Amino acid sequence: MDSDGCSQLKLMHTLSMEQSMRAALQPAARGETAARPSAIDVDGVYREQIHHVWRLLRDLGVATADLEDAAHDVFVVVHRRWADYDSQRPIRPWITGIACRVASDHRRRARHRREVISDSLDPVDGGDMPEEQLHKRRARAVLLRVLATLDPDRREVLVLHDLKGYSAPEIAEILATPLNTVYSRLRRARRRFNDAVAQLCAQEVAR
Repeated sequence: MDSDGCSQLKLMHTLSMEQSMRAALQPAARGETAARPSAIDVDGVYREQIHHVWRLLRDLGVATADLEDAAHDVFVVVHRRWADYDSQRPIRPWITGIACRVASDHRRRARHRREVISDSLDPVDGGDMPEEQLHKRRARAVLLRVLATLDPDRREVLVLHDLKGYSAPEIAEILATPLNTVYSRLRRARRRFNDAVAQLCAQEVAR
C-alpha cells in the first residue's frame, strides 16, 4: 500500500466516524423506516437486506469463502425467528443482531483455516470510472487487513458504530451488551485501529 492508500484509509475512518455521529441524530438516514412486514415475507426482506448483511458479515471477519453460507444462515434464522420480530420497530437492527451472532459462529468454526482477505466480491458503484473503482477496492482491501488486527468483540463494535452508523445505545441493544462496555470497546478498537494504520503505513514507507 502506498502513501495515497494510507491517506485514503485514514480519511475513510474519519469520514465514517462523522457519518455515524450524523446518523445518530438522524437514524432514518440508514433506511430504518423501510417496510416493517407483519407477515412472513422472507423473500422481500432478503431483497432489501442482502447487501447490508453481506457487507456486514465481511466486515465482521467472515472468510470470503464462507460469506454465501453465512448470509444463507442469517436468513434461515430470520425465517425461524420471525415470530420474535416486533413489526413496530425497524427491521434492520434486528437482522443486524442476527448477522453478528452468525458471524461469530462462523469465525469460531473457521479458526482452523487461514482466512484469505479478498475484495473480489465487494460491489462497487457502476457509475465510477475504472480508476476510482480500483482505488475503492484497494482501500477496502486495506480496511479489511486493519480490521483483522482487532479482537472480535472490539471489531464488532467499531464496524457497527463507525462503518454502519449505529449509535452506542443502539449497539448495546443489538448485541445485548452493557452500554459502558460498548463505549469501552469502541475506544479501545479505535486506538488499535489507528495504531495498525500507522504501523502499516510505516512499513510501506520503509520499503
